[in-house]
Amino acid sequence: MQRANAVAPYAVQATVRLAVPLAHAQTLITRTTGVHRPDGPDATIVELGGSSLPHMAAWLAGLGVPVEVLEPPALGAALRAHAETLLAANRR
Repeated sequence: MQRANAVAPYAVQATVRLAVPLAHAQTLITRTTGVHRPDGPDATIVELGGSSLPHMAAWLAGLGVPVEVLEPPALGAALRAHAETLLAANRR
């Protein structure tokens, strides 16, 4: 049921790995927003959905923790593009 509410209704569905323990991940991405499972003691896999790749990339970047996009590859590309845009705007 959780997957049906948090992931299935969205145009973009993704799986990411957060480099934080499960309890911390659940404070960053609530259970109503994603489906969590531990990936060892220091990481968490989260399935989630969003309206668009750029929106999801910006939102994931704002979590403030290392995020590895496992699926879809296009979200990883969108996250890299977002980071490159921020870097280019803040070079001195």
